Amino acid sequence: MIQPEFSNEQLLEIAKESYENMLLFCQTLDAENYWKEPGYFLHQNIYELLDMYLQALLLNQMVYCGENGIEQRKFMLGLVSKNPLGCPEEGELPDEVIVMANKLLRTPPIILQLCGVRDGKENSFFSSYFFDSLLNILLAISLLDHKQSVYADKFITEFYEKNIYFVNEDQRMKVVNSRYLFLKLSSEKFYLEKAPVQRLQEYREQKKEQEKAERKKIEESAKEKNSKKREEVKEKNEKEQIQEKEQIKEKSIEKEAEKSKKRSIFEYTDEELKKLQQMGELKIATPAIDRIKRERQEAEKRLQEERLEQIKKEINKINHAQKLQELLDELNELVGLQDVKSEIQSLINLIKVKKMRESYDMPSMDVSYHMVFTGNPGTGKTTVARLVAKIYKELGILSKGQLVEVDRSGLVAGYVGQTAIKVQEVAEKAMGGILFIDEAYALSNRKDANDFGGEAIDTLVKIMEDHREDFVVIVAGYKKEMDGFLKANTGLISRFNKFINFKDYTTEELMLILDCLLAKSNLCMTREAREKVKEEIEKMDVEQKFLFGNGRGMRNLFESILREQANRIVNLDFPTQEQLMQIELQDVVEVTIF
Repeated sequence: MIQPEFSNEQLLEIAKESYENMLLFCQTLDAENYWKEPGYFLHQNIYELLDMYLQALLLNQMVYCGENGIEQRKFMLGLVSKNPLGCPEEGELPDEVIVMANKLLRTPPIILQLCGVRDGKENSFFSSYFFDSLLNILLAISLLDHKQSVYADKFITEFYEKNIYFVNEDQRMKVVNSRYLFLKLSSEKFYLEKAPVQRLQEYREQKKEQEKAERKKIEESAKEKNSKKREEVKEKNEKEQIQEKEQIKEKSIEKEAEKSKKRSIFEYTDEELKKLQQMGELKIATPAIDRIKRERQEAEKRLQEERLEQIKKEINKINHAQKLQELLDELNELVGLQDVKSEIQSLINLIKVKKMRESYDMPSMDVSYHMVFTGNPGTGKTTVARLVAKIYKELGILSKGQLVEVDRSGLVAGYVGQTAIKVQEVAEKAMGGILFIDEAYALSNRKDANDFGGEAIDTLVKIMEDHREDFVVIVAGYKKEMDGFLKANTGLISRFNKFINFKDYTTEELMLILDCLLAKSNLCMTREAREKVKEEIEKMDVEQKFLFGNGRGMRNLFESILREQANRIVNLDFPTQEQLMQIELQDVVEVTIF
């Protein structure tokens, strides 16, 4: 780092300017409802979180660099209008303040993440400029009193490497890349060059033109395809009309033949035989009639026994199907989800009874196989949906049993007329299987008049009606939002009558998931290490558990523990097999759950 030329007052002004820019970003995110869902779970507004995060970040840099002087403290307290962490103006930093600051930095940078989400949707540059403002503030406090600190450079570099992946991908590659970081640290470059942004904008414009050309090509192809389909439908209708006329003619001939056919005495009922005998039209003695009755009853009994035997074979075929049993075993082996397993088993029982009724030629039960899955992330919704698709195939409900997983972006197009085509193309891929729509409520929660989520829902309802025999839809999301989604279209609620709620995993169930992961990897964990993991999980509050992500969070934690174990074992000269299999307490301590 070259000799700094900024005074402390200038550095604070630079930091405040960056802070003001971040406030503008937060204001936009708040106005456009990007903060609505995080704010609901965190119980605070976006500006409070920004102040807390900035103060925690600056405190960590001060501790890391061993710089805890009056000027640094004055800089930190003068940057934001409030003191959310309760940091004193001078003296030793209280332990609870340091702990709280560390805890805040262990959570993902939510505002930066939201900036990246907006960039992807709105083609903006929020994430790169927000990230640049954060680095400006870290750089400014490191230059106070004309100091040069290699520890500050290292802290900023580590912060950059840890959080750069939350920046929109194309901006990460072309704007705030490694060259950008080198220039910022080597020359105190506080302001982001506009040249990379302009180049990226030109690249986006070029890409937009290419997409426009591709859309035009798709539209032309769709028109040609629709025209061809109309011709095929017309030809098919003409053939069906001819076939229908021929069938009517054949039935008419069969009816006339039936009238002229002589009725067998065995076809008369007991009442008809008695009546005919009384009228004198049946010249058969009573013993002969009794014999006929007995023979007919025996024939009916044999027919009933044969039908019952056929039903038993059908049910045994379902009960003893090896593939079906393997799938049910796989479902039952999943940790927790007792209510889910019970619901799936009830559905299988319903399908069995439906087949029994069909064997007796009873009226067919009108069963809807579409389902609604509700629950938080990581509770196993996608895993269960994939198993349900295979189970439906084995039961004969579906012909293929594949699962096609999509979200809003896979169904909704950005221009008129193409959303319906996009939905139809996805549905065609899912025919014979299950279409799994994750976060389905996103199709109906937009208030923009130019949004085409409603068109996607209308098209989907039509496809569900036209292909009831070999097409199943499962929609998933948070319970409250899914209630609103089902009310968005009057045809939706009538299509779904199976609602399955996936509850969050308990601590015991999460630990059981960890045990399963250890067993599959042929690993074992010491009692102290296991107790430490359990202790950290039980310390999480409601918001942290939601962000942790249930089973998915447990798998991520397991991978982190494996990395720490590898970092420890690689330093051993000749590790034994037992050492390679053992997870120690220090492997767990080094991992941050939150």
